[in-house]
Amino acid sequence: MPCRRPLQCRGARLLLAALAIPLLASAPAAQSPAARSPAQASAQAQSPRKVLPASAAPLRVLFIGNSYTYYHNLPEIMAGLAAGAVPPRQLHVAMEVEGGATLQRHWMRGTALRRIEEESWDFVVLQEQSMLGVTLVEGAPAINDPAFFQQYARLFDRAIRRRGARTVLYSTWSRRNAPASQQAALDAAYGALGREIGALVAPVGATWQRVRAERPTLELFDPDGSHPSPVGSLLAASVLWGVIGGEVPARLPRELRGHPVADLTTGAGLADTLAILVALPERDAALVRAQAAQVIREARAAGGLLPISTIPPLALALPPGTALSPGQLAGHWTGTMRLYGSPVEVSLHFTTTGGTLRGEWTEVYERGRLSLMVEGLRIEGTTLHFALSDPRFLMPTVYHRAVWRGGALEGVAEAGTAEQLPHLIGRWTMRAR
Repeated sequence: MPCRRPLQCRGARLLLAALAIPLLASAPAAQSPAARSPAQASAQAQSPRKVLPASAAPLRVLFIGNSYTYYHNLPEIMAGLAAGAVPPRQLHVAMEVEGGATLQRHWMRGTALRRIEEESWDFVVLQEQSMLGVTLVEGAPAINDPAFFQQYARLFDRAIRRRGARTVLYSTWSRRNAPASQQAALDAAYGALGREIGALVAPVGATWQRVRAERPTLELFDPDGSHPSPVGSLLAASVLWGVIGGEVPARLPRELRGHPVADLTTGAGLADTLAILVALPERDAALVRAQAAQVIREARAAGGLLPISTIPPLALALPPGTALSPGQLAGHWTGTMRLYGSPVEVSLHFTTTGGTLRGEWTEVYERGRLSLMVEGLRIEGTTLHFALSDPRFLMPTVYHRAVWRGGALEGVAEAGTAEQLPHLIGRWTMRAR
């Protein structure tokens, strides 16, 4: 029978220990990020041998994240890797997780912070939502503005440091069919923050891409193309332990047993009985191990982190437009908007009464339509502005900007912000009917 104690319940504990020989390295006194130069912070960010405690007690690691952490019980896989290392090391791991959670969500709930403040940890692993926050650009998932993730990671890092522990940033992977720019954006977001605060950065996403390139037939993804397969979780655990413990084990086990998470939707509970968490041929295990070790070596040689790329702006620009007047807009306009997961037929109906411009917006769906009166309708220079809001829906207000160009209205719609999620940005084009 599965365990019915949810991970999210206050006071819940998932303590997953693996027997091993105690650690021997000593820990230096902590130095605040403000007291270090950027070069010092970067170099220290990948020097775990200097921070492993000398106590005979197990090394204590807390994971804060979501399904990218709890799928296949990644913390317990990492404990198994440490137990099988030479020399073996004993880990005491726990996780504070929730399906789809951002670090903002964890911070607002307060449970993760209480665990940091009320318990003793050597390392705390922070894992942000896979896109750094739920964001769609023209209906396709996009990497959110990293400032959202970094703000809450900094708050957690301060709390972690106050308790004498070390922050580890779990830099994740882009989705199966995502453009290469998304992995670069994830690496940049985690890498830049790691350099700023002097945290350890585990380049899981970079290793993931290396393994995919070398052996495309080795499936790292769950069938949904986002979550990790058991092998993907093993890869993540290998990189994380390579960064925390100092090196990836010389050999990865072909099979690891543990307690799977009972509810993959929420991350709640662990199964009562042991099961195989991951099993793979020795050839594949050797590849995962080799690539994890290589990426970590390259990161250290580069001063602590992989190269940082430019993070693309999360915005859609309007093209230049020509002069607009209420008389030009009067009438009925129809077209298509790409804001949600699928394109939507839309229309605008403008009327002028006593020189005042009014408008009604309609969206057409398979099962009906939604019509709203536009708000804040105005023309500024060559740009038309208006907003749509409906208290019946959970969606935030949708703000629109449009220009007159080539006989058509070309617009950009935006709902939410980098911090008010979900954040949606899309385009629409309409012509007079």
